[in-house]
Amino acid sequence: MAEELAKSLRGGEVIEMIGDLGAGKTTFVRGLTRGLGCVVNVTSPTFSLMNTYSSGRLSVNHFDLYRLEDIGAVRHEIEEATSHPENVTIIEWAKQIDYIKDLIKIRIDLDADEQNRKIHFLVPKKFEYLKKSLENK
Repeated sequence: MAEELAKSLRGGEVIEMIGDLGAGKTTFVRGLTRGLGCVVNVTSPTFSLMNTYSSGRLSVNHFDLYRLEDIGAVRHEIEEATSHPENVTIIEWAKQIDYIKDLIKIRIDLDADEQNRKIHFLVPKKFEYLKKSLENK
């Protein structure tokens, strides 16, 4: 599903990944980057706060704000990443990012058995072109 979504990305999208620890947020990001043609090992940026991955078409800036009480330390980096139209910005634990408009929200919920996942998408009107790649998924 993430690889299919990646094919529709144009750049300039900001994606909030929502889900409990271990829900599969980073795995989803791995699929997105693979779908963009990145051939690197995608890891969670929990301790580095941001990882950047480049494909021939777009760059992905992957933030993980789990450890931060205040985003002041990385706000400038987030603003810089989101200001470039050739970037896709993905933010895990984005609870403090209420200043970004048109945020694509992807929520991953684990079923009670923790074996199956349900993925929910909230796509703002600005990015309606993504809905086609999400239909019937």
